[in-house]
This record gives sequence, structure tokens and C-alpha cells, in this order.
Amino acid sequence: MKYIQYSAANRIGYITLNRPDKRNALNFEVVSELKKAFTTAADDENAKVIVLKANGKAFCAGADLAYLQQYDSMN
Repeated sequence: MKYIQYSAANRIGYITLNRPDKRNALNFEVVSELKKAFTTAADDENAKVIVLKANGKAFCAGADLAYLQQYDSMN
């Protein structure tokens, strides 16, 4: 995965947003990777709890405006 990292330790699964240059803003790729990461974590017998965190200065800036503009122009 390009924008999401997953790891597990001590029965805790960690899903990390990793797009700090865009303040972890959500676009199609990030949301798709998040879905995959949560599925992976749900199936991981080594993860009893899931922690969602982020790299960089902001947890998540919300929707990526550049992606929304691109998406709007396609419709």
C-alpha cells in the first residue's frame, strides 16, 4: 500500500495514514487502502484492538480538494 501502513504488535493492530505532504487528506486511493487495511486488521489474529493514527503534523485534513475538483470535472 502506498498511503496506508499496517502493523501489529502485542495484540494491537496499527493502521497509519501516511500522506503527510497532503496532511493525510482523503482521496480515492487513500479510502481504498483504508478499506483494505481494516479488512486485513479484522482478519489478523494478532490484533485484538485497532488503532488508527497518522504520520505528519495533521491527523487528517478531510477530503483532498484537488481530488474533488478532478472528480467533479469528470461528472
